[in-house]
Amino acid sequence: MATLTVGNGEQYSTISAAVAASHGGDTVKVDAGTYTNDVLNISHSLTLQAVGGTVKLVGTAQPANGKGLIDAGGAGVNVAITGFDISGATVPDKNGAGVRYEGGTLTLDNVNIHNNENGILANADANGSITIANSTFANNGIGDGQTHNIYVGAIGNLVVKDSTITSAQVGHDIKSRAASTTITGNTITDGATGTASYEIDLTNGGVGDVENNFIEKGARAENPIAITFGEEGNVYANSSLTVKNNTITTSYTAHNSTAVVNRTDATASISGNQLYGWTAVASGPASVGANTTLASEPAASAAPAPAAPDASGDAAITPDTVGGRSAAAFVTDSSASVPESPAGDPALPSASDVASDVLASYADAAPPSAAASWTDGPVQDGAMDFAAQWGSQHPAYDGALTETETAGQTAAGTIGHARVHHS
Repeated sequence: MATLTVGNGEQYSTISAAVAASHGGDTVKVDAGTYTNDVLNISHSLTLQAVGGTVKLVGTAQPANGKGLIDAGGAGVNVAITGFDISGATVPDKNGAGVRYEGGTLTLDNVNIHNNENGILANADANGSITIANSTFANNGIGDGQTHNIYVGAIGNLVVKDSTITSAQVGHDIKSRAASTTITGNTITDGATGTASYEIDLTNGGVGDVENNFIEKGARAENPIAITFGEEGNVYANSSLTVKNNTITTSYTAHNSTAVVNRTDATASISGNQLYGWTAVASGPASVGANTTLASEPAASAAPAPAAPDASGDAAITPDTVGGRSAAAFVTDSSASVPESPAGDPALPSASDVASDVLASYADAAPPSAAASWTDGPVQDGAMDFAAQWGSQHPAYDGALTETETAGQTAAGTIGHARVHHS
């Protein structure tokens, strides 16, 4: 087993070249940086490891494989990916994935998969296993209801733990057909911009364990259900569902809402949860134990902004990008809804305010000990570029952004907040 290195002055300048040269059981260590349209096709056991910060794998053109930016796995293949940020996957059939799973064992740790047609799309493998830990899936889906943050086919085992799954676009945050699905310690939310259908869809039953999560259905959601079990038929003889010790909230008011819907004959166990806003706790066979109804909606755990920087700041936003999109495009896309003068609409922030919100959202995603260092360098450059773009298209606003205005900003604003006002 060999170790191959990628980066400036290393053995390989592209990740794909290193993958092509690798053999089963090798490790590819990739220097932090942005690798554009560097599509990875992995058919043997391999470890991909970011070194010195985040590796940003960005798609701006459709990959030749017709599947996604990383196409990985196969029967008996073991693939592990750590420290990658993956965005921009599109393919002609509108089903492109940040990561496409072909079978075997896949481990994703400390990855950020956002703004793709699908976050992860996994083929069936009865003996397959996928583990997702310490990761973020955000803003995946194209709004057709068929594309999702996480969509896993009929594999043996899916584990999603200690991660943030947020803002799916009409599709589901987590959709699993696995024989066993364990979802623990996560923040699963619609947030201000998400329009997810279900937060968790265990489509064909199986053994489902949903514990110790914060689950939030937002006001813009597509339907009134948070967790559904056996929605497309129960195909597993040993199906069971445990929903325990979660906080499950809803601000959806268009119809009567139900926290858990069970469409199998198995009796779901629902206990120890804190609930807010639901018309009903459960529908279908259920043993509903001691749950607590909250008098007010608790604050959702803050979801990291897409393309959050690593603790060193090396992979922070660059002078021409904000959240993985160019500052110019971000502002242009929202220009139609913004008046040329702030007169009459004092709620619209100035360019400085917007840029400060962007800056603060990146600080918010940082470990507290590192946040202070992100008020300068590439993060501040990115925020200042955003302000300049805003000011150039809306001259009536103050387009200036000074060190004094941004230095020492707390994590008070988010990109989601900015998009609410400017999209």
